[in-house]
Amino acid sequence: MKSASQENHETTYRPSRWFYQRFALSWIAITGMAIYFLYDGAIGYPKKNYSADLYDCVRAGQAGEPLPDLEGRFDAYEEEKQDTLTAAHKAGLDGMLWATFTRTHGLSRKPPKRYSDSDIDGQFYFAIGAGVTSVVLLMWMFRVRARHWILRGDSFTTTQGETVGISNVTEIDLRKWERGIVWLSYNRNDKEETESQRVKVDEYFYNGSEAIYKAIYRQNPEVKVTGDLRILTDTESSNS
Repeated sequence: MKSASQENHETTYRPSRWFYQRFALSWIAITGMAIYFLYDGAIGYPKKNYSADLYDCVRAGQAGEPLPDLEGRFDAYEEEKQDTLTAAHKAGLDGMLWATFTRTHGLSRKPPKRYSDSDIDGQFYFAIGAGVTSVVLLMWMFRVRARHWILRGDSFTTTQGETVGISNVTEIDLRKWERGIVWLSYNRNDKEETESQRVKVDEYFYNGSEAIYKAIYRQNPEVKVTGDLRILTDTESSNS
């Protein structure tokens, strides 16, 4: 987003719509994963294990074995599920096949897979990890959305709040321009530096911020340019 102040002769470049769209897609995906893992750990896997217990009861009945306690899980089930497990065992005693039992109870004909306690715990761990990542991303977004570039007549202010005079810029690095990234090297105003500082201008992230390095070249065409100079000269000719 770009807004201009005629009174102060400055232009502000804020995070672009592209940034918000990309962030939203990433955040929704990670948050969705957290919900998915939480569902599997709390509901999905236990539900599949219940189907596996039904399968074991049918098979026990077919083999003429007594109703299994399912390693203590039978008594842990609510009464309605206990009745269904008992019915599954009786169906097996009556010679009913699993495929036939599934048709009357809306289950898959494929023998169900059983998930261990560690499998279930793993889903909760994944859910916690994805959930924490989701929160961290959200906090990061609220911090980043306040950052912006400011371009004035003879200076610019970086997203970190440092004001740099255009005459202090020593190099424009265009080698990653096709990815929307340009690096600026500069000397600080407040003290002499033996080594230049660098700052990244990301025009995908900050829509319109390419005007900063174009303004630098327009005011100081002798500045060192690394990369394809036509990026600057073609733009200048098209704007004139």
